[in-house]
Amino acid sequence: MDYKESLSYLDGLSRFGSRPGLTTIQYLLYLIGNPERRLKIIHIAGTNGKGSTSSMLSRGLKEVGYRVGTYTSPHLFSIRERIKIDGEDVEEKEFAHLITFLHPYIERVANKEGCFHPTFFETLTAAAFYYFAQKDVDIVVLETGMGGRFDATNVAYPLISVITHVARDHTNFLGYKLEKIAEEKCGIIKGGIPVVSARQEGSVKKVIEENALYKGSPAYFAEGKADILKVNIDGTTFIYKDLYGGKHNVEISLIGPHQMDNAALSLYTAEILKYHWDYDITLDIFIRGIKKVWWPGRFQVLRRNPYIILDGAHNVDGVKRLVETLKLVFPDKKVVLLMGVLRDKEYRKMASLLSPFVKKVILTTPESDRALSPYILKEEFEKFTDIDVDVIPSPIDAIKYTEKLLGRDEILLITGSLYLIGLIGRYIMRYEKT
Repeated sequence: MDYKESLSYLDGLSRFGSRPGLTTIQYLLYLIGNPERRLKIIHIAGTNGKGSTSSMLSRGLKEVGYRVGTYTSPHLFSIRERIKIDGEDVEEKEFAHLITFLHPYIERVANKEGCFHPTFFETLTAAAFYYFAQKDVDIVVLETGMGGRFDATNVAYPLISVITHVARDHTNFLGYKLEKIAEEKCGIIKGGIPVVSARQEGSVKKVIEENALYKGSPAYFAEGKADILKVNIDGTTFIYKDLYGGKHNVEISLIGPHQMDNAALSLYTAEILKYHWDYDITLDIFIRGIKKVWWPGRFQVLRRNPYIILDGAHNVDGVKRLVETLKLVFPDKKVVLLMGVLRDKEYRKMASLLSPFVKKVILTTPESDRALSPYILKEEFEKFTDIDVDVIPSPIDAIKYTEKLLGRDEILLITGSLYLIGLIGRYIMRYEKT
């Protein structure tokens, strides 16, 4: 297969959906020699903040001298974003080679009694493990796709398990109660292996503590590790308190108090990695690395004068963090909102949270078979505001329309589904380059 053929093949696997469970991925990995067993892994689960935390961990570890593989999901602009070494996406030729290599093994698994046909995510996970093992990376930062316990990545036996902020999302798979969702995330905790958690709600923290105690795993929580100094359109500055009481001034380009939390979690994880596994990590060098991190779709400033901002706030917790950041970065200003969401999200609550901060709303349809009709979302916004709410079903038509009405001192916020911000981000960046 060439690169385009490999993309087409993977797209065909999407019909198998998302299917939690480990039997299929375990057999597929067995057939290709269990590459995951040759890797040193930091395994990350959580609701929000996984991507930002992963990117900062990876960049910091690279800065101190390690060769780092990173596996994240979903992607915004290219599927190759999901598999990186030292921050560089896997090349098209190598990506195609990986999928071509896996193809006959996928067919064997599909015909194996007791297994299902490997899904899109299972196939990419196997490809990432094989790629990292072939490239002999020093360490892998491995992000779950959804949940934890039955996520395809949970075949790994890591050096450290990391749990980012836990909130409600994917409730059709993980349940609605926070404690139930936390239990699923805690599925990545392995016996005797340290777990590092972000600051959590009390009930979630209790679940993590109980799971860690049951499995004999040392548990560390990053609450109280950071104090914010400044948040503006150029980034976030805070003080980090290390394991031994030292204080470090940290500057990151990612914007928002929640990004301080993600950075503190990555720093604390690096300290625990050094403490338990004797990795050679100098914290000030690690901090120099995370300052260089850029992560797309997270309060990403695409353009200034007027501001165009992409933010992948695709659930209620994400919208709460977005609103908090808006109030800090643009106090006393309201935004023009371009939004589209999926129908399995708590879209009414999302509309209620955003309504006080918008001056105009344009609603559109994400490119997904799970997309919510923008006309339904319009009805929800109209319950909370009397401002103009327009519907333009095509995302590209919507951004063209919105750009024309923006004044130079206005702010356009594009949010909701990651499918939407990826599509519009690609469109705007292509337009800027021509």
